[in-house]
Amino acid sequence: MNNTGIIIIAAGASSRMKKAKQLLPLDDGILLGKVIQEAEASVAAEAIIVLGANSEKIIPKISQFRSNIVDNKNWREGLGSSIAAGIKYFLQHKKNYSAAMVMLGDQPLVDSVYINYLLNQASENPSAIIATKYPDSIGVPAVFPQSYFKELAALKEDKGAKNILAREHTSVIALDPGERTLDIDTPQDYENFLNKYTR
Repeated sequence: MNNTGIIIIAAGASSRMKKAKQLLPLDDGILLGKVIQEAEASVAAEAIIVLGANSEKIIPKISQFRSNIVDNKNWREGLGSSIAAGIKYFLQHKKNYSAAMVMLGDQPLVDSVYINYLLNQASENPSAIIATKYPDSIGVPAVFPQSYFKELAALKEDKGAKNILAREHTSVIALDPGERTLDIDTPQDYENFLNKYTR
């Protein structure tokens, strides 16, 4: 087992979807459930789910998973506040993890194989951030060494950890995810995803 905790960010209000995208049907469950399933199938020590908007509707739909739920009361402040809530959970519960992985609840193609690839690279490069390469940037899923926990716990703005990743002299290794970074933000995204990957 890898000494890393996974933080699944699923606290947003899905304003572009016009309804809670975490609850969108997928396979025999829901979109967020697929992400949790892949995180739990990885070699990480544990996964936690950070909820905010619509949490009262989401919690009953993910009760079958073993991952603990963190309720981010400040979810309106954006992605950074949810990352901070996850890190604070690990610190408050004295989880002495060597690293934390941040991933999103709306990227259903991020599978346990890719998660394990990130975690393996983090084990081999313990002082570096292991991030995901996008066409014009780097981002999450990303694994942050424990040395970044204090800074992550202080995040507030909606940029999440992008400022940390983009900072000069930060040691970052960016991995190619293939098509896995596809995320679902709009009804069209969801329809396109179903047409391409589930039929």
